[in-house]
Amino acid sequence: MSFHDPQWRDTQAGEYVLGTLPADEHRQFERELETDRNLQDLVTDWQERLQPLADAIPAAQPHPQVWQRIVDSIQLDENLRNENLLRLHERQLTEKLQRQHRQETMTWKFFTTVATAASLVLGLALWQQPVSTPPQYDAVSVITADDSDATWVVDASLRDKKIRITSIAPPALDDDQVHQLWMVRPDQQGVVSLGLLPRTGNTAIVLDAFSIDGNAIALAISLEPAGGSRLAGPSGPVLYQGVLTRLEQPESF
Repeated sequence: MSFHDPQWRDTQAGEYVLGTLPADEHRQFERELETDRNLQDLVTDWQERLQPLADAIPAAQPHPQVWQRIVDSIQLDENLRNENLLRLHERQLTEKLQRQHRQETMTWKFFTTVATAASLVLGLALWQQPVSTPPQYDAVSVITADDSDATWVVDASLRDKKIRITSIAPPALDDDQVHQLWMVRPDQQGVVSLGLLPRTGNTAIVLDAFSIDGNAIALAISLEPAGGSRLAGPSGPVLYQGVLTRLEQPESF
């Protein structure tokens, strides 16, 4: 049947007032009743017709056992509901812990894999990396200031293209001044910068010197502004110099 059938609508309204509608039909009827004005009028009409019958029935006190059964039934339903909620909560908690465990396991496996791969890469890099050996210095220049004791000692490795500058007691400089080291080429071929000297005494530094070679006849030191000369040669006065002496290498047997 349909709510559009007048007879069916009237019958449904009567059963609704009597309380005999099945649960699903009762819910459907109440949904229609909220917005259907004609259906509301039918319910009101049935209530007015049936109310005299209800008033004519004498009131009766239910037996105490009836109320007790109702109370027990309600309590039973409440206990069952609480038990179901507890089981649902336990199941949800168990599923959450299982998800966390799976996630932690996957994370641990991921980091273990990454760490293992990183260890292999590092080991391979260390295995492939050549073992560095200290340069063998085969030339030296002792540079003095004002005919005093050695002020700088420059050791040169012509093979490894490195120099070691040992600053013993350099003259004091202003903050905007530096000493710059130059290699002097033979036959007036000019000079090549080898870098800046340490400002403090008892200091040793090792620098790359790709232009150093055995043809150098001397090393010279000029006074330059902070940062060194911006020219191809010294921009300030050349104050000190020393002969670059080749060292004899021991014979190999």
